Amino acid sequence: MVVYVNLYLPLLKCKLFECRLKTKMAVYRGKMPIIKSKDEDVRQSQPLISSYGSKYGSHIREPRKSHDSQRLSPNVNPPVTLNLNDQYAILDNGLVKVSLSIPGGDVAAIEYDGMKNVLDTTHKQTTRGYWDIFWTTENTNGQDWLHMENFKVIIQNDDQVELSFSTQWKGDSNSIPLNIDNRFVMLRGSSGLYNYLTLDHQQSFPATNLSQIRVAYRLQPDKFHYMVITDDIQKAMPTNQDIQNGQPLAYKEAVLWTNQTDSEQKTAVEDKYQYSQDMKDQQVHGWISSPSDDDTRAGFWLIKPSTEFYSAGPFKQELTSHLGPISLIDFFSGHYVGEFMQISLGDGESWQKAVGPYFVYLNKASDSEDTHEHLWNDAKNQLKQETDKWPYDFIASEFLVKSNQRGCVKGQLSIRDEHMSSDLIPASSAWVGLAAPGEAGSWQTETKGYQFWVQADDNGNFVIKNIHEGEYSLFSWVSGVIGEYKHDANIRVQAGDQISLDKIVYEAPRNGPTLWEIGIPDRTAAEFFVPDPRPEYINPVFINSTKNRYRQYGLWDRYTEIYPTNDLVYTIGVSKYTKDWFYAHVPRRIDTNKYEAATWQIQFPIQDLIPSFRSYTLRLSLASASNAHIQVRYGRFNNADTSSRPHFATHKIGSDNAIARHGIHGLYWEFSFDISSSWLQNGMNTLYLTQPIVANPFCAVLYDYIRLEGNCKSRRFFRILYFFSIPYDTCDLHEQEMDLAAPGPLDPSVLTMQHEHRITPLWDAQVSDAETLGTRLPDSVPWVIDDRIIPYLELARLYDFHLVAYDRVDRTIITALVERWRQETHTFHLPLAGRQLSRWRDMVHRILGECPPPKVIKGSGLRCTWLVQTFSHLLEDADEGTISRYTKAYLLYLIGAMLFADKTNNQIQLLYLTLLDDPWECIAEYSWGSAALG
Repeated sequence: MVVYVNLYLPLLKCKLFECRLKTKMAVYRGKMPIIKSKDEDVRQSQPLISSYGSKYGSHIREPRKSHDSQRLSPNVNPPVTLNLNDQYAILDNGLVKVSLSIPGGDVAAIEYDGMKNVLDTTHKQTTRGYWDIFWTTENTNGQDWLHMENFKVIIQNDDQVELSFSTQWKGDSNSIPLNIDNRFVMLRGSSGLYNYLTLDHQQSFPATNLSQIRVAYRLQPDKFHYMVITDDIQKAMPTNQDIQNGQPLAYKEAVLWTNQTDSEQKTAVEDKYQYSQDMKDQQVHGWISSPSDDDTRAGFWLIKPSTEFYSAGPFKQELTSHLGPISLIDFFSGHYVGEFMQISLGDGESWQKAVGPYFVYLNKASDSEDTHEHLWNDAKNQLKQETDKWPYDFIASEFLVKSNQRGCVKGQLSIRDEHMSSDLIPASSAWVGLAAPGEAGSWQTETKGYQFWVQADDNGNFVIKNIHEGEYSLFSWVSGVIGEYKHDANIRVQAGDQISLDKIVYEAPRNGPTLWEIGIPDRTAAEFFVPDPRPEYINPVFINSTKNRYRQYGLWDRYTEIYPTNDLVYTIGVSKYTKDWFYAHVPRRIDTNKYEAATWQIQFPIQDLIPSFRSYTLRLSLASASNAHIQVRYGRFNNADTSSRPHFATHKIGSDNAIARHGIHGLYWEFSFDISSSWLQNGMNTLYLTQPIVANPFCAVLYDYIRLEGNCKSRRFFRILYFFSIPYDTCDLHEQEMDLAAPGPLDPSVLTMQHEHRITPLWDAQVSDAETLGTRLPDSVPWVIDDRIIPYLELARLYDFHLVAYDRVDRTIITALVERWRQETHTFHLPLAGRQLSRWRDMVHRILGECPPPKVIKGSGLRCTWLVQTFSHLLEDADEGTISRYTKAYLLYLIGAMLFADKTNNQIQLLYLTLLDDPWECIAEYSWGSAALG
């Protein structure tokens, strides 16, 4: 081995030099050259001058400012050194010293503040600081602890060292078919270590499924006793011996232990899932040590500067720190979603992803009454510093996208719900994100890509920064509004893009006014009644925290104690969901390990029953479901009997196990059911909700929100219909203004038989709103169907015919269609809805990059003069994207004004623009000539 020694006079001591030769240790320091092999491309050691220099000042003399408890004076920050021997790569910057096994890449030791090793030395070095991945292939189930096979120095100089520990898949069926690179980075003046993983599944690799990716650190159990998760979840933890002497409860992770130190709280429950957090809320957590010999305490923290590399978005819940003492980051797993959530890589599929980086941060402070708070606040301050400099520019791997390779998307989101407000409602504090293209809600289980989420301001304005190049769907949801917004078109982001979506509108799901509602549509069950735990099952850290009450153990079993014989009954107008609606719809326990279905009742009044099918809509959103099946029945036919046929039912849904894991939400579900008025009656009605699966106490759901909507009266339909006929430049009229708009055709001269039209008496208010049109059916009271005849209908194979009988005819829709039937032409006149104008404008803006004013669009036609004036002059310095958009504008002109010209003379049909939204190679394959000749 070649040894290079910097010729500093203090180092030219013979004994020291001879010792280094004998141990074959290479000392990398200062501007020394480094060891290189033929196949290694190692950067030359020199002062680092790069784009991250501005964040750190001069890397040699002016390290970044920081808390004085964690770093030395800026003038004396020593350089980063790398010492190599046969077993370890040892990184040292004078603040932290880290030993990494060669070539495995395990974190064997972290020396800090006089502690030779903050990690648990009772464990093998391979399980002190480590990554592991759970995976399966067609023939193998495996857990890979990521012990690497190759070691390489990537960057080495006074200011930074980056090391690579990697493995290449060689076709072994017993190893995970991925190329994996485990990287570590230490910076000058930084009290910690950065770590990240890159995963590469090449086209030649076989199919594999990844079910969990995590990194974990086991700390010294005799030193670290105080755990910190959030401002209000932090406490001194029991010892491992306490837990070993404890009693396992419903599952192995939950243990009832005897508290020897608290005279009032003799027993307590400890369960690692009690400390789970949403990804967006767990960016820093860790442990604080007992006082050392010099009366100081040390903090060990895991800091994540971004959530982009997590799967399933920022609302996915994962483990944090827990008893051990252990700090970990679960970057990906099925926790709170289900075992089906995997990264599924197919044969021949190429896939790459960077997991991390995260920052292992250590700090210290003198022991005092507020030491815990001091160290925790400093860790939060360090988190802010890390997020401020994200994305990191000092990371060497090409898998991590640098800031100049990213783009930005901004816009303003509003909500349209005419039953909440006649004006657009700002989407205040909405969560807005970009994820892989998919349907609404698909981001909840998306696993392969990156996701980028922000929270909008009070006016619904959002700016999503630092987006990787690629194609995305834009999703959003707003607390207080049911459902989810998905942007009509995918968004393609390129490096340097500053994409503005201007104003976008979420059409909230709504069929009619709210008759009653239970809960808040916020995707959690936090607003409902959460009971106190049984005294022996209390975890003291949650006693005085209202928002964390749901984390206590055994709350699901309290349902049986509160409702021992009769199930929950909720009366609209009398009950309050904060105290009368149990947070979880669970089975009732009737014996040890034996349960029965619980049927909940919602009693509600109906006045002025509307005699038409689909008169009402039931909206049901769930915050979680675990092997559950919700059945809905209505009380007109005395359907309390759960053996009777339900009016509606979900399929078997969910496997997120959120209740057992002390979660207040899991995977979000949304359902809506149309309610026939024949199932209801004037006066009091009852809605029954049954969850019939009772295999265990966790077959259950968490409700998010329930709402019953009435229908708009028939005249409302007419207003919408003659909204079709008013001029397009008045399409933004509110409902009150539409009442003033004269109904009927704009030009009556063409429709010569209007005076004979059946709809005229309704327009002239000669009949009441209720006298809508219908089909020719017997004029009699509705036939009340007894459930006992249904089996015979099924036997006769006429049950489906029964389901579409007369009481399902929507008379308001029949009336609407009659209004649009013209005797003169024997056709329906159904012009484009005015509200479609915004969609045409959005499409033009998205494809051509310019948003036309409302007055240049009439129906589905775009004024030709605007197109020519806007796109006929291309600037000399236009980029390729602009040239592409201008070309599509010209093609739209050729196609619409020449190839498929019509009698409008100055209108081009925007339907043709949809064809130009395809890639250029697809546009080239269209047979334009044959279409024109046809």
